[in-house]
Amino acid sequence: MIVDINDLSNVRSIARQLRKIERFHKHSICRVSITASFAKPIPTLVIGSAISRAYKAREQLGLERCVIDTSVTEAVSYLKNLGFFEMLGVKGVGRKLKNARSTSQYMTIHKLPLALHNAIESNLHANAIAERAAIVLSRNKQSTAKCSTDDCLLYRYIYRELIRNVLDHSRAKQAYIYGQRYKNDTAQIAIVDNGIGMYQSLARKYSWIKNDLDALALSIEPGVSSNDIIETANSGFGLYVLTRLAGMYGFAVLGSGLSQIYINEDNGQYQKEKTSFIGTYVGLEITKIVNVDKVLDDIVADGEQEARELGRSSGPSASKRI
Repeated sequence: MIVDINDLSNVRSIARQLRKIERFHKHSICRVSITASFAKPIPTLVIGSAISRAYKAREQLGLERCVIDTSVTEAVSYLKNLGFFEMLGVKGVGRKLKNARSTSQYMTIHKLPLALHNAIESNLHANAIAERAAIVLSRNKQSTAKCSTDDCLLYRYIYRELIRNVLDHSRAKQAYIYGQRYKNDTAQIAIVDNGIGMYQSLARKYSWIKNDLDALALSIEPGVSSNDIIETANSGFGLYVLTRLAGMYGFAVLGSGLSQIYINEDNGQYQKEKTSFIGTYVGLEITKIVNVDKVLDDIVADGEQEARELGRSSGPSASKRI
């Protein structure tokens, strides 16, 4: 079986390519050819994670290893620098993740520390990673710089909430995050994990949900958390705020299990698609925002009001976001 990964830039191609990758283990021989000419964080991280899982599954079934064609293209050269092939499980191709170098345009693929023991420790790690990534993406070259510009505050918020969501709810053994900023001041940031998935995370508390699509739709509502006790500021509001931002200034895509939803500037309405992914992925593309603190305040205030109307807790000081 030959799988041609011909698009790593368009998020609308993700579901189709994931369905192709799902068939890896059904063939005695497989070859993955990466012919994409350009790579962006969301499709790169999601598809890479799926290939990695399929690659390992074949080994467990005793099947011949997949041959991954790393012939030089512009995208492959870029992926080698990111540590992408180590994430796949391919040895000796490109940089290792720990040696991958961020630039003033992108924060390289980062493997998250998941062996944490409590919410306070998770919070500290999320904040530290988010701070470093935000400074890189806001193109501040000073190593001692602190977040103060709208751009930096926005990127720090996005990184922090995506990481917190994984650390607090996924029960994952592996997770990666990766972001890039482009010349038009649009940034794309993605996170993937191999955890229990959105449905299993939420179904214990919200017993009425029946499938992955129900879980994804619920996850972006305000005041929704898999935790019975809301321990940190913004708990239950992270994905709500992020997807509201995306609905106003770009787009977001969330996938888990057999479903994916895509949210764009059309009043935040989402489109659903069938897919196949063990774990969860969340990606956002957002343009430059002026007065980001006020924008976030307004979104949080709307969410707190909606949560109260739905009888959900708004959590401790949800407005203390930045």
